[in-house]
Amino acid sequence: TLTGHTSYVYTLTALSATTFASGAAWPDTTIRVWALDPQSQTYSHRQTLTGHTDSVWTITPLSATTFASGSYDNTIRVWALDPQSQTY
Repeated sequence: TLTGHTSYVYTLTALSATTFASGAAWPDTTIRVWALDPQSQTYSHRQTLTGHTDSVWTITPLSATTFASGSYDNTIRVWALDPQSQTY
């Protein structure tokens, strides 16, 4: 069981063979990135991305290092997969 979101999880998507992202409902509105630890074979939290002001409804990979999210706040955001991830 992976914990961290404080509201419903609306969407999950694979970003690679070992990484996936989850998007949460309002009031959480965050995206969390999870990665597989090859040694323990368990997933752990890697990033929390903030910026949406309402529920995150969809996440889709765009490339090996970027993905987009769509929200009920009427925005689409593009994210980079790194600890200093910023929207474009």
